[in-house]
Amino acid sequence: MKRALLSALLVLTLAACGGSSAAPTYPRLDPSQVVLYASEAEIPGEFEIVRFLQPPSRRGYSSDEARTQELVAQAAQVGANGLLTIDENAEIADGRIAAALSSQGSYSRVAYVAIFVPPARRGGAVR
Repeated sequence: MKRALLSALLVLTLAACGGSSAAPTYPRLDPSQVVLYASEAEIPGEFEIVRFLQPPSRRGYSSDEARTQELVAQAAQVGANGLLTIDENAEIADGRIAAALSSQGSYSRVAYVAIFVPPARRGGAVR
């Protein structure tokens, strides 16, 4: 009886957590669908921030290209169809990105943002 009551309570609790305030989720993509953007200006119109990515350590990668491919794979795994690279000298126009970066303190050299660009607006840089 206790087990059934606990199970019902768990189901109700999880159902209550599934409100509309949750961040959108996107299905995983193939890494070939991820477009690289070197600046916000390259992004065609509106976009959603999916996640800020932690860059992999330089150790274990034979080149910056291999490291970039790892970031592209991470972006695709969370359903992002774009990867925005922001270096420390970039002008950040999007308030969401600026706020997130400032809340993390000063970022070191480069930040990586997995983004979702609606397919109708997609274009921009080619990988």
